[in-house]
Amino acid sequence: DIVKAAAVRNPVTNIATMYGATDIPDWCYTETGSPFAYAQPSPEQYAKAFSMSPMAHVAAIKGPVLLLVGAADRRVPPFQSKEVYFALKE
Repeated sequence: DIVKAAAVRNPVTNIATMYGATDIPDWCYTETGSPFAYAQPSPEQYAKAFSMSPMAHVAAIKGPVLLLVGAADRRVPPFQSKEVYFALKE
């Protein structure tokens, strides 16, 4: 195991759930290599975005994680960290 612990500030943990919740949706398209569109992403785009996200690999996290989150962050909504928190608690 290379990483023993992680401390992350305003982490994007699930690109798929960011599309409609951020003020920079174009970033989601760029990160997944998809062409930007003002339409809802296709099911294939959602699947690709999720597969490229930390949430897809949360089961492999073994060390402690500190999530530093801004309650009023419009770029990375707080629910992004909550998704990881609850997944890690399972």
